[in-house]
Amino acid sequence: MKGMIGFTQLSHKLFFSFVLVVFSGEIDMSSKTVGIKPETRNHRGYFVNNASYELVSIDKSGWALICVDEAVCHYVDPDNLLMSKEEDAL
Repeated sequence: MKGMIGFTQLSHKLFFSFVLVVFSGEIDMSSKTVGIKPETRNHRGYFVNNASYELVSIDKSGWALICVDEAVCHYVDPDNLLMSKEEDAL
């Protein structure tokens, strides 16, 4: 199984990616709840499940980091995010 990443390695990579995003001076979005457009893909080209996510940040390269919880996060194109109407009014 050469080239496959184990679950532990993947969760460590997600954790370190999250830490880098939080501490690298990127835009902090103060954890707003967002949805995603149908057929949204992550930075690797895989489809992202349609769910409610917390918008953690938008990094300097333009990717938005969204998380369902501490273990499941995705980098997506910010144009594919759907803000709730209540938060848009604030």
